[in-house]
Amino acid sequence: MGAAQATGRQRIIPMLPPPVTAAPGTHQHGGIDQPHAPRGGQAAQRAMRSSATAGPPSALAILAEFGGALLGGVLMALLLAVVVGLLLVPSDLGMGVLTLQVYAGIIGFALGGGVGAALVGRWMRQGGSLWLAMLGGLLSGALVAVGVRALSLPVALLPTLGIAALVALAGAVMGYNLRRRPPQPDPSPN
Repeated sequence: MGAAQATGRQRIIPMLPPPVTAAPGTHQHGGIDQPHAPRGGQAAQRAMRSSATAGPPSALAILAEFGGALLGGVLMALLLAVVVGLLLVPSDLGMGVLTLQVYAGIIGFALGGGVGAALVGRWMRQGGSLWLAMLGGLLSGALVAVGVRALSLPVALLPTLGIAALVALAGAVMGYNLRRRPPQPDPSPN
């Protein structure tokens, strides 16, 4: 007789199925091989997400984002110029208030262009970056304005501002589409 009968207890050994091995680079979830999650922290995950692009945007999407950038730029420029004017009216700056309003309008146009491009892009279910749109509009418009002044080009102020505005709008649209994501599905069932 065995030791199990001598103590009065029988030892039960469960019969487990043999372990299933997954393919290299995957793990099993519910019997289905799935790829491992990317390792390396948040930076690697952001890089993986930003590399998933949906291809180039359509011409209609670009034109719509450009129109949204123009409308957003004009509205934000007017808003910032009025706010700066109202805040500085009690001061004794004289014509300096007008100068500050012009600078606020330029900055507002570039930032508003980014916001307008992003709003239209989101409305059209185009994935992009609001922050890159605002930064692209601000940097590209500033580069043109500073470049014309630094090179001492004989260009009047109005054409310089016009060129800077167009380049700022283009920079906002390009900044928005720089990190495109696949189009988002419509959340409301119709």
